[in-house]
Amino acid sequence: MSPTALELGSKLRAADQGLGTIPFDSGNPRTMEIPKGALVKGVIVRLTGALVVGVASATIFSQAPLGLIKSIEIAADGNRTVIKSPASSLFRLAHHYQQKQGELSPPVAGVGTNAFAATIYLSAEALGMRRPQESYYDTRLYTRTELILNWGAATDIATAGGGGTIAIAATTVADVLVAQTTTGEADLLFDRVILTQESDVVASASEYLVKIPQSGLLAAVQLETTRDAGAGAGPVPVDNLVNSVSLKSDNLVYHRKKMDWDTLQRRVVQERQIDGGATAGAQIPGYALVDLIEDGMMSSALNTYGLQDPFLELDVTRTSGTEKIKATFLFYQPRAIAA
Repeated sequence: MSPTALELGSKLRAADQGLGTIPFDSGNPRTMEIPKGALVKGVIVRLTGALVVGVASATIFSQAPLGLIKSIEIAADGNRTVIKSPASSLFRLAHHYQQKQGELSPPVAGVGTNAFAATIYLSAEALGMRRPQESYYDTRLYTRTELILNWGAATDIATAGGGGTIAIAATTVADVLVAQTTTGEADLLFDRVILTQESDVVASASEYLVKIPQSGLLAAVQLETTRDAGAGAGPVPVDNLVNSVSLKSDNLVYHRKKMDWDTLQRRVVQERQIDGGATAGAQIPGYALVDLIEDGMMSSALNTYGLQDPFLELDVTRTSGTEKIKATFLFYQPRAIAA
């Protein structure tokens, strides 16, 4: 028997809502509660504001204004962290997984009040998997879920010119939109957990080690490499710091072996059909993604619980200035562990 018109579609499913704004508070954390009740598919944070430049032109950092949010956290009941990463790392992770660069509009350098904007998408969906709904975030498991922005300062996105000044306009805020649904509870199996580690490169090394947290099923590692450009120009993404990438465990087992950095970058461009390079087919400067998933199957993720001492082994070439590597780990943590 065919359904009637009243039986088609859905009467209540998507429940997206705007949560308002988090005001800029230089050098301090500011918190917003995510409402309890529905399943969260993602949180969208849109940063808007202006850099006030006085007397002399400023120098604007690469990827400004993302540096103004030093880190973003989603935490539950004060002791359960689902996301904790710099805004720049989360911005590029979303770029890799949603195949489109988000809004990134830096301020100009001249004297005046110079607007900027950036949009950061924090997905809870198992993007790229066969069943993305398996990792929706269930707010009902916790008494309170908080979005925490750890604000930086004007000096995290620009350097004042000689005799000049810089400041962040009072109108600067982060607007928050949460994408929710009322459907999918029966499919929930994992929490999508994102963590970032940062380390300095102080010497060239063929075996520069980055320890991998044992926090669940490892789906991917995003690597970000930067060098201080000097003369107040701030950190700049570079592609001549890491030469090759390996992933090992148990001291002997190679899960990925000596993947050339440049080739890895361009493979990601092709496979994920991402934009963002300077020319068609070009890489995202300073970023590479080590994808551990095959054919969208969660069963192909690397189970770090069953490994002894998993780590990245990088071949690095030290050049000059302050050189850093950020490794952002994407885990799917079984809900039994989360509970």
